[in-house]
Parts: sequence; structure tokens; C-alpha cells
Amino acid sequence: MRYNKQKYEGKLDLIVLIVYSLFLFGLIETINRRSFIKFIDFALDFPIQFSINYFLIFMVLGVSIFLKRKVFYYYMASSLLLILAISSSVLYTLRGMPLSPYDLVSYKEALNIANVFLDARFMVAGLAFLALVIILSIVSFRSFKTANRIRNKSDLGVLLVVATIFFIVVPQLKAAKIVTEIAWDPGLSYETNGLVFSFVDETFMSIRKKPHGYSKDSIEAIRSDLDKEVKKDKRLIRTGDDRPDIIFVQLEGFMDPTRLKGCNYNIDPMPNLRKMMDKHTSGLMNVPVTGGGTARTEYEVMSGFNFDYLNQGEIPYQTFLAKRPSISIASQMRSEGYKSKAIHNFNSSFYNRREGYENIGYQKFISLETMTNVEHTPMWWPKDKILTKYIMGELNQDKGKSMIFTISTQGHSKYPTSNMDMDYKVKLEDSKLAKQDQNQINYYANQVYEMDLFVRDLKASLDARKKNYVLVVYGDHLPALNIITRNMSGVDKFSSLFAVIDNMGIKKRSVQKDLQGYQLSTMVMDLAGLKYGPMNMVHAYLKDKSDYQEKLKLVQYDILFGKRYFLKESEEPIKNNKMQLGTRDMKLESVEKKDGKVYIKGQGINRNTRLYIGGEEAQVYFVDDKTLLLKAPNYRGKKIVYLEILDSDEKPIYRSNTLVYKF
Repeated sequence: MRYNKQKYEGKLDLIVLIVYSLFLFGLIETINRRSFIKFIDFALDFPIQFSINYFLIFMVLGVSIFLKRKVFYYYMASSLLLILAISSSVLYTLRGMPLSPYDLVSYKEALNIANVFLDARFMVAGLAFLALVIILSIVSFRSFKTANRIRNKSDLGVLLVVATIFFIVVPQLKAAKIVTEIAWDPGLSYETNGLVFSFVDETFMSIRKKPHGYSKDSIEAIRSDLDKEVKKDKRLIRTGDDRPDIIFVQLEGFMDPTRLKGCNYNIDPMPNLRKMMDKHTSGLMNVPVTGGGTARTEYEVMSGFNFDYLNQGEIPYQTFLAKRPSISIASQMRSEGYKSKAIHNFNSSFYNRREGYENIGYQKFISLETMTNVEHTPMWWPKDKILTKYIMGELNQDKGKSMIFTISTQGHSKYPTSNMDMDYKVKLEDSKLAKQDQNQINYYANQVYEMDLFVRDLKASLDARKKNYVLVVYGDHLPALNIITRNMSGVDKFSSLFAVIDNMGIKKRSVQKDLQGYQLSTMVMDLAGLKYGPMNMVHAYLKDKSDYQEKLKLVQYDILFGKRYFLKESEEPIKNNKMQLGTRDMKLESVEKKDGKVYIKGQGINRNTRLYIGGEEAQVYFVDDKTLLLKAPNYRGKKIVYLEILDSDEKPIYRSNTLVYKF
């Protein structure tokens, strides 16, 4: 019997593929779940999902049968899958949410805050790992090459059988709800369905599909029914000066620390807001994220759209709102004669808010780049108290009514596990938690204490103005505390507090137990006595109907991705909106020479201010919010001098007036 080298090498290829696929799968899920025991539990508890993930990895590696450099392909495919697993595990540890395909779109945001979340040792280890990947890639590419691509036709047959089963059976399993994503809890979804399949499935789900039943007739029928409800609505609608200013304040990572299981404090971490909640309509609402993903809750509240009908990890400002104008509470309030403005004590480009806000109708956006005298937390997040100045500044300069949407930053993770050696006002008492958890909670509770003072001072400023207002305060998501991400906190990870505060004597109302973030603005319009916008109508008149979610899904698709049959002409998105960036209060007042030094004096100066002399940028020292010091005062002759504010991407926001100075 003659030895057939190709035949036996072909069989060996198949055996290696079967065994190595299982090994790689086990390694990926062990990293993802941070435990080999949990990988075994996954196999026992969810055998169907286990098999799907194994077959998927088998098919990915099986592509090697078509290639000459099989080892190189194995290595590259394995490296990419392991990087996926490591990244997802790190993200889950930091924010309680796994890696989403949309996180790849947000890579700039990740790099901007990586120095906050990751210590130097981790970043060095990451760079070393990447270097190792590159080196081994070169070695494997040069060293291993087979003469034939397909050495055994049975290999191809097995691969085709597996692929056929996968692409036929899996859709049937999804249709029968045997395998399904858990939209409201991506972490649980990944845990149940496996990392690789969940990531791939979410990637394919990102392709927009027309929902069943969508047509012009179906949308117009929904609108007709809602218009009839409007006519029957007996609400008192305020007009003219009787209408209130509307101020939304989204508090970053905010929750009541006393809700944490087994946590008692020497003083109340949020005494002021608690008093407000006792007096005004308040409670808990469901939000689409936990630990991170601020922009998703923010967009639900702004738009009234349900994130269940978008994609799990999607940031709308980076996807569809980057290309197409849409409606929001900003455009809605503008149609009612309000000024619509946004304020955020962080960078304007973060999450692509700058472009997204412009496309949903904001007239002005004041971001961190244009703010002066900003104080920072020990973790270097801007403190929220600066926001009061800018909120009140906009209200006081507007003659009419304003809607101001404010996004805070102070409560942002990461929360230190080491003792910060600070004089905390709020401290845990008689805690049995691990010391690292205690350190985190003590730090976080003190940030909440300061955020509570910010809300107190803002309310006092609004009261002193003696004009009608409605102040909406809510948390965007729960903080990424270790006891929360480990499910040891005793709180619902997707519930967040809110309060609707006013000076008009609005009677406190009871709150439905399942209030959603996308329903909040409708509640506000109702309490404030203001006309409903398009999405408010859907929530107000359909929420108690059995077909509420079905119709919401259709209307949402129509407005965001469809023909917009639902909208009347006055409700259409604002096209070619020109949003003002910053307060525009920067002013160059003088150039002064004293003791051989040149000082530039003005208003609205901050660390993002750039000085230009004769059209070229000059190097300066920031002294204070009114002064810059020229580093090299060696200019000669008359020069045109001006100031410019740049954003975090070094793009100009606005320019001051010019002066001519003789150096």
C-alpha cells in the first residue's frame, strides 16, 4: 500500500481545525467571562449557543483550507479574535457593558479617555502585546507555506456542511426565539449567546431593515388617529409668558448612593435633591445602558425614540445623525418659539455631539473648550458647578423662552479603588465591603455630594430669577462601580432616578413603575402644560394601548430612516441648521508690555485660547481667564493680533476681534 502524503496531511489539517477551533473558542470565552468555570457553565447551560459559537469559529478558521499560508492565517485570525475578547472583557470590567461593533466607530473617544481608565502598566502591556503580534505575524508569514491550498476535498466538504447548517439553522433558531439578543441588557445577551456570535450578530443587525407593516397608509392611519386624540385632549396649554423655561440636566453616572446594598453613610450624600424629589414629581426610569454609553440615554430623552429599535451599541450622533437631519426636543421647542441650546462641560467633538446636535436642531452649543475657570475632580473630570454660570447666562440674555439641555461630567468613572487620602465629607460607616469597594464608594459618594450642591445652587439661581421654569434632573446611567458591574449592589442596573422640579406649583404626580427614558420628555411637556411634539403624541396617547410598541417602532423607523409620512410640514427636521459654538464672549482688549514681558489682556480666555500675531500662532503661557503671557516677545513692527478658541481636535471654534500693536 503506497503512502499518500497529501491524503494524510489533509486529514491532519481537518483534525487540527476541529481541535484548535475548540481550544480557541474556550480561550476566547474564558477571557470574555474572566473564568474557565464560567465557560464550562456556558457549555452546560446553553448548549445550542455553545455549538453556534464553535461552528462560527470553525468556519472562520476553516477559510485556511483555501490558502497556502495556513499557519499565518491561523495566527492572524486567532490574534484578532483574542483582541476582540480582551477588549470586550476590559470594557465590561470598566463600564459593565461588552464590546459593541459601534465601539469601533468611537475609537477616538476611547483614546481620549484611555489615560483615565487604564494605568501605565496596562498600556505598556497592551503595546508589548501588539508588538509581539506583529513580530510573530512576520515570522509565521515567512516560515510556513504549503504547496497546495486544498489538500483534501473532504475538508471542503466538512466546511460546506457546517456553513450550510449554520446559515440555515441559526436563522430558524432566531425566528423561534430560541436564540435571541437581549436588547435591554447587552452584558447578559453576550453572556447567554457567546461573544463571537453576539458580536457578529450585532454587526449584521446594524443593517437597517424596514419593519413589517411599514407603508404610507399604515403611518398615515396612525397619525390620523393621534390627531383625533389631540382634539379630544382637555389639557391646559400655557401660552406666552406663562410658559416656563425648560432646563434639562443630565447628571453623569448619577444615582442615590444609599440604594447600594449594605451602604450606610455618616451624612446624606444628596440631601438637597432628596428634598426636591419629596416635593416634586420624581422616581426611577429605565434607561438603555449601564456604566457607560451616556449618549444613548441622552438621545432617548432628547428624541423620544426607543433604543430597542436601534442597535445595541450605536451612538446616533456618529451614525445616522451625522448624515441626515432629524427631529428632537430641540427642533420641537424651536417650532414653538423657544431658543434651543445645549451645554456640556466636556469636548464638543466627543461622541460627535458637535455635528449631531446641529442635525437635530440646536441653535447654540457651549462646550468645555469655551468655558473659563473650570475646576476638576481628582480624576480630572470637569466639575459640574461651572454649568450654573452658563445656564443662567443663556437664560438671562434671551428675551423669549429657552430650552436648555445640559450634560454634566463630574460623576464619570473611573472611580479609584485606592484610598485618595482626601478629607471626605461623606463616609461609609460600619461597612463590610472589601476595602477597594469602600474606597470606590467613598470617592463616588463625595462626587454625588458635590453634584447635589450644584443642583441646589442651580435651583436657587432659577428661583431668584422669578420667572417660570421647569428643571428636569436625571441620571444617564448607573455608575461603573465594581459592586454594580459584579451584580452585588442590590439595584437594577438599568434604572436611573429623575426629578421634574418647578416654581409654578405643579402638583406632584405618581410615576408609573415602567417609565422609560424615551417617555421622559412627554411627561415634562404634560407637567409644563406645553404642546406635544410628534413623538410626545405617540407616547401620551398610545402608551396604554396593546399595540403601543408596534406602532412606536413603525413611526420611529418612518421618521429616522423612512419617508417621514408621519410628520407635518411644520414638524420636519431643520435643514441646513447653523449652530453657534460657544458663548462668543471672548474679547481681545489690549496688548501690554511690562518689565520686558508682553501680556495679552481680554475676556473669555481659557487654556484652549490661541494667540495669533501677524497671522501666525504665537506661543503663550495661560495666566488666568483674562491674561496670556507671550513666551518669546521678539516681534518687530506693527502686527495684527487676535485670539482664537480651538476644540479638542485643534479645529477653530471662533475668533476674537483684532488689534494692531507695534512691537
